[in-house]
Amino acid sequence: SAKQASTLDSYHKFRTDCWVEHCIFEDRLCLPEENITYAPLKIDLPVSGAEFIKLHWTGLDNEQETAVKRLIKALGIASTETFAKRSNTHLLCPTHSGLKYDKALQWKVTVVGMEWLYDIAKEGRIPDADLAYAKQKLEQIGSKTDGTTTDGPSRLGLTDLPILGNTTSLFGPSNGLLPTQRKPTELAPPPVLISSGSGSTEIEGGNSLFGREHEEPVVPLARALPGRNGDAAQNSQGDRERKREAQRNQLATSLDALLKKHQ
Repeated sequence: SAKQASTLDSYHKFRTDCWVEHCIFEDRLCLPEENITYAPLKIDLPVSGAEFIKLHWTGLDNEQETAVKRLIKALGIASTETFAKRSNTHLLCPTHSGLKYDKALQWKVTVVGMEWLYDIAKEGRIPDADLAYAKQKLEQIGSKTDGTTTDGPSRLGLTDLPILGNTTSLFGPSNGLLPTQRKPTELAPPPVLISSGSGSTEIEGGNSLFGREHEEPVVPLARALPGRNGDAAQNSQGDRERKREAQRNQLATSLDALLKKHQ
């Protein structure tokens, strides 16, 4: 239609968050053709059949992970926090190495790279073989929910660190305009807030490596900090909003300086 043609003609005027961040990190105005994530996708979203793909990724640095999260959310692909034999249909592993990669080969989980994801974003369709495999696996899973084997969370662990000598960061080297997002690997998870089932929130924590005999008693958070749960939640939400606003302002200021520099 004329409306669709007009929309397609105007695509060259728009850029994404990924483009802004890449320009600032590389201290240059990147061309939108350099990466599929730099401009709005020219396909119907979500992609038909994307909901059957259960994707987990490994071996990405924080910059790559941010771009992947944005892209698969737009495509409609479901991601999982843990890599499991029974629930995952695909593993995104550009490095083709690591514990999860080895497990994927052992479990016969399909391993894909970044080009697989980019091709879906360009063509607007899931490859027939991948879609058929995903549907078949999900049918086999059925109602089975117990006995699932996992090998850890999707955040980078000791076996998931990207091989920096053989891969290039999606964002390139930082020019100092934005703070780095890299974090040291966590050796132990922090305490987790869980629901006790009675309306209160409890702290489940500690390092499980020491065994149950060393665990501290579970303390209901609502009892330990009476009347503060609501205030804490509001303060936390306010802090997040202020942080996002500060980040947006910082990006806008940095991009404005970059545009003036290249005028």
